[in-house]
Amino acid sequence: MAVEAADLSDPEAIHVLVRQLDARNLHVDVLVNNAGLGEPELFERSTWSRIRQIVEVNIVAMLRLSHHFLPAMISRGGHGAILNIGSGAGYAAMPNAAVYTASKHLVRAFTESLRAQLAGTGVTVSEAAPGPVESELDQVAGIEGGATPGKAFSESLRKNAPQILFGNSREVRP
Repeated sequence: MAVEAADLSDPEAIHVLVRQLDARNLHVDVLVNNAGLGEPELFERSTWSRIRQIVEVNIVAMLRLSHHFLPAMISRGGHGAILNIGSGAGYAAMPNAAVYTASKHLVRAFTESLRAQLAGTGVTVSEAAPGPVESELDQVAGIEGGATPGKAFSESLRKNAPQILFGNSREVRP
């Protein structure tokens, strides 16, 4: 098992990560797209560089990594799983978080579409969509009151294990 970290706001870092994994001849059986970035801000007051950074981390990185590793999962006889970490924000509209909310809606739509496309291939695609989670992002944005990351993740797994582990198409809302 290998766990790799990279600055997913940097497109070159994603390219380097993929090259490093390929050079090590690692077969990615489970891809967990667990990146998220956002902060409460009025859309019109956000800088374009911040909007782009949120899109790069929350959307582009997930698409690039999935696009790179999925063909090998399929060619190995459908042995693989993709778990996209979304958010409860992917099921609602949130004032003052338009870009973040839109990005999490895309995570959900991409997951559902890819799951349907891959039905019968043996490759599963699932989403975990936790509610508020206290994280470093909250501290940077000045937000308080989420659950601890470990507790929120454990609770999400406990409640949704069949959907998460086996890619059940049943919709689970936070």
